[in-house]
Amino acid sequence: MNTLASSPPGPDDLDDDRSQGRSASTGRAMASILVHSARALAENPLPAPPS
Repeated sequence: MNTLASSPPGPDDLDDDRSQGRSASTGRAMASILVHSARALAENPLPAPPS
């Protein structure tokens, strides 16, 4: 018998204040990486692949 299937569900992560804080900080970090990557590529674009 699978014990995980018979156990009750845990608390919803969306209702947890810690998860909301982690989601917000992860989103900010991802946005920062995207902006800095775009700036780096604007200054030094990748060359076209050889044909």
